[in-house]
Amino acid sequence: GGGPHCCDICGKRFTHLRSLERHHLVHTGERPHRCPQCGRSFSRLGNLERHQRIHTGERPYGCDACGKRFSRVEYLKRHQLIHSNEKATLKCSHCGTGFSDVEQLKNH
Repeated sequence: GGGPHCCDICGKRFTHLRSLERHHLVHTGERPHRCPQCGRSFSRLGNLERHQRIHTGERPYGCDACGKRFSRVEYLKRHQLIHSNEKATLKCSHCGTGFSDVEQLKNH
């Protein structure tokens, strides 16, 4: 990858100046976006907005198969594996229920 905008600390290159500016926060540790509810701070506005769903209970991502809703798209994608035709590879040693990832098995 590359582009005309270069990080003066690590040399990583970016196509857009805004991307370089956002990247630079990795080196400075700056977290300018603060949650008004709990005070936690974030380097990116999008991360703050995603975090705030903890406080609001918003679940914008819905499963087309069953309607269950999720606060993050990653959680929806993980959930959708249960509706796929793929065989679950992880089995509970007590009841034999199959799961598609280790976290689901642990939570079970």
